[in-house]
Amino acid sequence: FLKPDAVFAPGATTLTSTGFEFSSSPDVIRDAVAALKARCPGTKVLAAVGGAAYNNWGALDAPAIARVVQYLGLDGVDVDYEVTPSCTLDVAAGSVACSTDAQLTGAINALRAALPRPYLVTAASFSVGAYGLGAFANAVPGSTYTGMWINPLKRAGTALDRLFVM
Repeated sequence: FLKPDAVFAPGATTLTSTGFEFSSSPDVIRDAVAALKARCPGTKVLAAVGGAAYNNWGALDAPAIARVVQYLGLDGVDVDYEVTPSCTLDVAAGSVACSTDAQLTGAINALRAALPRPYLVTAASFSVGAYGLGAFANAVPGSTYTGMWINPLKRAGTALDRLFVM
């Protein structure tokens, strides 16, 4: 996983400040990605950003993440936003508000701005992330994460190329 607050400049000799825990140099990783793509044309290689261990989305450095992607010859990023939200669902009004709405929406938009198409920006959302309203108002299982993706998908969904459910 890349850290949202990754630090990287082309020519770096390690990926330590990015969150990647490879023992190989960036050049070796770049060459391995190129070899994979040469052997398997059409293969897309993305870097996951965030995850359970890296939650400093408030310090997101989208340009640094883009530099990693570009330097390593990757095809984009997968947003793995696992910050625990505080959500208020108003089923009668058909609305939801989560403490993570602005940050998650901003992260998606910032990553898309730093990685314009044809780079891929995808997201791995919680399985209940779009539950909580309409036909899914009482869908089970309930979770702390229920509804947390509703507003970000409404506001920044067009910036995503794929949405994966975890």
